[in-house]
Amino acid sequence: MQLPFSLFIKPVGSRCNLDCSYCYYLNQDKPNKMDVEAMRTMVSEHISAQPSHTPVVDFIWHGGEPMMRGLSFYETVVAEQSRYPTNKRIVNTLQTNGTLITEKWARFLPNTISCWV
Repeated sequence: MQLPFSLFIKPVGSRCNLDCSYCYYLNQDKPNKMDVEAMRTMVSEHISAQPSHTPVVDFIWHGGEPMMRGLSFYETVVAEQSRYPTNKRIVNTLQTNGTLITEKWARFLPNTISCWV
């Protein structure tokens, strides 16, 4: 029997707006970020890899601080995910420190991405 593997946890970059003493990112002097093409590839591969009986496909985005990647990145994520016809529910979660939530983020998040602070 094949077990479903629907959870995808991916850092979108190492940048952060805080300087927590417990942070495990070792290379903060050279921050990197996930580019849109890499995101598209990962979204495609993760959705396509799901068995037909898997009802939910989860994406958990974290970082550093994932909100530093910008709202437009997550708008692109949601648009990219919607390109794949599927009978599965796609769930996005953002693991964030919450300090960068603006009115624009507050309008976007409730209908598209749940947040863990």
